[in-house]
Amino acid sequence: MRILSFDPANSTGWAVTEILDDKAVIIDYGDFSISPSEFMGDRCNEMFNKTTSMIVGMDINFVTIESYFFSRLTANGSNVNAAFRTAIHMACRQLKTDYEILNISAWKRCIAGRSTPTKEQKKQYGKAKANKAFIQQALWTRFGIKFPNHSISEKTGKPVLPRNDYIDAVSMAIYYANAFMNITKPNISCSVVPVPDVKMKKTKKAFKYE
Repeated sequence: MRILSFDPANSTGWAVTEILDDKAVIIDYGDFSISPSEFMGDRCNEMFNKTTSMIVGMDINFVTIESYFFSRLTANGSNVNAAFRTAIHMACRQLKTDYEILNISAWKRCIAGRSTPTKEQKKQYGKAKANKAFIQQALWTRFGIKFPNHSISEKTGKPVLPRNDYIDAVSMAIYYANAFMNITKPNISCSVVPVPDVKMKKTKKAFKYE
């Protein structure tokens, strides 16, 4: 059985999990961007088509999607994120593929033991980046999952700081296997070998593996 997990946004993170008996292995992860357009319908069509292509091309049996809450702090992006999720729902059902919507706080507690970063983590990484860094840290210390320190720019082809949109998708994959399929955390792993790190401009706000 193969499960595809989505963290939908303009830049969407995804992860694929292979379920083998009582074990779950994350076999691939990544992200993709939705092209800008003055029409939201164009962007939703692209999300629909990308979702369809991935489900068919990767032989996916089930899909998980992060839930979404409306915040006054991100009001401008709320309609976009809701629309993208609807496009994924429609693509799944067009292919008769079932899906599950995953609670944000629940998967974060499963991965990190808490749903928000600590005061120390906010101070270390900055309030915004801490929301991703504390999950990245938990994936490393609890599951031994390490991510590359860079991405390759689509425009220049050169290394840039990673967007890390796939971090949440990998986390949701682990959460679903553990909470919904009763697979114990020691039996959940990631077979993806990250590309070698490259020398990047140092930044105090970036998570560092130790």
